[in-house]
Amino acid sequence: MDSHVQECLMSGTRNKKFIYRVFLLVLVDALITAFAGPVAIYIRYNFILEPSAITFIENILKYYPFNLAVTLAAFAAFRLYRGIWKYASGTDLANVIGACGVSAVVQTAGMKLMGLSVPRSYPLMYFAVLTGGIAVFRFMYRIQGYIQQRREDMVRTGKKNTMIIGAGEAGYTLLKELQNSRFTLQHVCCLVDDDPGKKGKYLRGVLVAGNRYDIIRLAEEYQVDEIMIAIPSASRASVQEILDICSQTGCKLKVLPGLYQLVNGEVSVSKLRNVEIEDLLGRDPVDTKVDSIMDYVSGKTVLVTGGGGSIGSELCRQIARHEPKRLVILDIYENNAYDIQQELIRDYPDLDLSVL
Repeated sequence: MDSHVQECLMSGTRNKKFIYRVFLLVLVDALITAFAGPVAIYIRYNFILEPSAITFIENILKYYPFNLAVTLAAFAAFRLYRGIWKYASGTDLANVIGACGVSAVVQTAGMKLMGLSVPRSYPLMYFAVLTGGIAVFRFMYRIQGYIQQRREDMVRTGKKNTMIIGAGEAGYTLLKELQNSRFTLQHVCCLVDDDPGKKGKYLRGVLVAGNRYDIIRLAEEYQVDEIMIAIPSASRASVQEILDICSQTGCKLKVLPGLYQLVNGEVSVSKLRNVEIEDLLGRDPVDTKVDSIMDYVSGKTVLVTGGGGSIGSELCRQIARHEPKRLVILDIYENNAYDIQQELIRDYPDLDLSVL
């Protein structure tokens, strides 16, 4: 019962916060809408309030109650009061533009029906001022978060200087997650990409400082602690070459697994893994199907020379599993041969085994 009451209280608190937030947004939207028309006229007349400009402003204010009702309804229809503006994106900006466009079109038609005249250029200027004002106010949360993040990066404590190799889609997604998460310990200081058109440009505020042949120099220049390879579409040979270069820096290496991660939209910090042996082969690994190869020894007498060594003993174990008629081990070192003999007798008591 106590937990239910507590949950109800928390729900009520969240609802109050939501209502307060919507009320604040509506109030600011009403002010921006009220000023958008006069400001558009003021700009239209080169910041000079001529008598005709004052007349147009009076006409706009006469229509304001209707314009406000339509504008707020359009904003609600385009979900401008339900967005999480801290994470505002291009879709949210498109909604702002659409809602302001509806407001401008309806205002123009309504004022014409009511016989309230405005300059022919006014609808477009009103739309621009209204869109700019609403967008700036809505995106202030996003801008504030970005500024705070940059400030934290400048005074970072205990974070690792990180280089991302690859300034494509995967690199962008990885960089975005590293910058937005409060729980990552990486500070991305530079990007590397072989595309000459990207060199010297910035991705989310981080410089694309060079190509793969600049990695060693950049690692020293930026005091890089960790290198992340985010080029899932690259061939194994290309990744091998990059790994060879990165290995000379002494930095910790991580790699994004493969192209399917990019196709499925699964690029994230959690998909990064440490560099593995397979990454260093310079070719695709060979998947040896031992069972299909070993089936031909079943029921046959098999001689293994050097059967007491590391490779030979493993070969004996594999052969013993596949029920040969007889297994003969030949080795010049008696101790080694004895060890594998005792192991096979223990594990395969029915095996016909001879040691020479």
